[in-house]
Amino acid sequence: MLRSSYVLTLATLLVVPGHSQPSSDKPKFDAADVHASAPAATNDGFSLRPGRTEFHGSTLLQMISTAYEIEAAKVFGGPPWLGVNHFDITAKASAGSSKHALNQMLQSLLEERFGLVVHKDERPLPIYVLTVAKGGVKLKESSTEADPDCKLNVENNVRTYACRNVTVENLAERLRLVAAGYFDQLVLDQTGLKGSYDFAFSWMPKAFVASPEGKGMSAFDALEKQLGIKVELKTQPTAGYVVDRINATPTENPAGTLEKLPPPVTEFEVAEVRPSKAKTDGDADMKNGRLTAIAIPLKDLISLAYDMDEDMVVCEKWLETERFDIVAKAAPTASLNELRAMLRTLLQERFKMSVHNEERSVPVFALTAPKKPKLKESDGSARSGCKFGNDNGLRTMTCQNATMTQFTESLRRAAGGYIDKSVVDLTGLKGSYDVTVGWTPFARLRAKKAEPTAGGEVPSAAEPAAMLTVFEAIDKQLGLKLAEQKHPMPVLVVDHVERVPTAN
Repeated sequence: MLRSSYVLTLATLLVVPGHSQPSSDKPKFDAADVHASAPAATNDGFSLRPGRTEFHGSTLLQMISTAYEIEAAKVFGGPPWLGVNHFDITAKASAGSSKHALNQMLQSLLEERFGLVVHKDERPLPIYVLTVAKGGVKLKESSTEADPDCKLNVENNVRTYACRNVTVENLAERLRLVAAGYFDQLVLDQTGLKGSYDFAFSWMPKAFVASPEGKGMSAFDALEKQLGIKVELKTQPTAGYVVDRINATPTENPAGTLEKLPPPVTEFEVAEVRPSKAKTDGDADMKNGRLTAIAIPLKDLISLAYDMDEDMVVCEKWLETERFDIVAKAAPTASLNELRAMLRTLLQERFKMSVHNEERSVPVFALTAPKKPKLKESDGSARSGCKFGNDNGLRTMTCQNATMTQFTESLRRAAGGYIDKSVVDLTGLKGSYDVTVGWTPFARLRAKKAEPTAGGEVPSAAEPAAMLTVFEAIDKQLGLKLAEQKHPMPVLVVDHVERVPTAN
């Protein structure tokens, strides 16, 4: 399924300790519609802006971190479901409202509709700390006045991150995105370096470095040897907010709320659509109020517009092969949900598309429990959720206080190389569990199988015992079975589409 590159960005500056402003003195939204998200809703991020503010499929943990301008790791305590229950919010704010005022409006909304009560405190957290290595820094001070910019290049499993006019503090913020396999905790700059620099460093993914055949450099070693920046994992007191109280169900919308909200924008300001002449596979990019799709099959565009897996879109075969170029523009502040609505309108108007929803039996990956599972029941105290990581060459997924449904929802994101269809929980298990499972990353397994033997032949039989597919790992480590089968699922049926779009 095509995924847009819309990025949800949270401020990472630490809130200065002090007394919180009383709720009665904080600005408030003019109106706000608050309700639980539909089952299996996708987190489309948020658009916190004057006029129409939107959250779609967001957890209360995400909303609190946004409202108080801190990372989610600095939101302490609260009920176990804080990071798994999803809600939709559409709100109206006065034109010209500042970012700070909008954040305070969100605080007021959480207090009034969910009964949120928080206080500031410090808690010990594991943090990756950046300091100057013994040999000194190996950074070149930047001579450009251009905007800070970084680019990631991947070639033969080597990742190279090249930056210009970037501070070490800003690099610390970026590391969790570009080297997530290594930096799975907060990153803090304690180098004391205040300038802006031009630099580049290269490393290999953790799974390749940790494997027996791995010969590459880790991201930690690359930073120290190539940039002179040492990385250490430390536990230290970190300021944040403690959730004292919050309700799982919001209060009902006041009468007349929907009538007070500004109408959603459902059409692009301008759009150009034409059959593609490109011969290569294309891609789509949807962010900052723009849609750029080059050489994209129409089925992929429909999937993107309705936020559905491609295998859940039922259509004629030609929609998978005939490609189109689309360039469309909206307001830069348009949310991802609004851009999807605009794309649906464009497909309906320019291709005369009509669709309907129904349930059909389609291929899925089903998680079942044909024998007694090897699962540890949770005591229910931990915050529910799953985290991904890498350990000694294995891709790992660790879940706390998670239902099997929550486990399956996270599994596809963790093992995307293996799993290309929806994952459905058919175990029948009703409890919550603490689960840890690890498998060989798909890319490494594929690379290992492609290695020629001493005689020049590609091996086709047994791999080392440590090489486990995600299917084998789930069987051996959890006593569960993950296998492809057909299962009734909601699908989108395309009733009609014109082959030739209307003229621009």
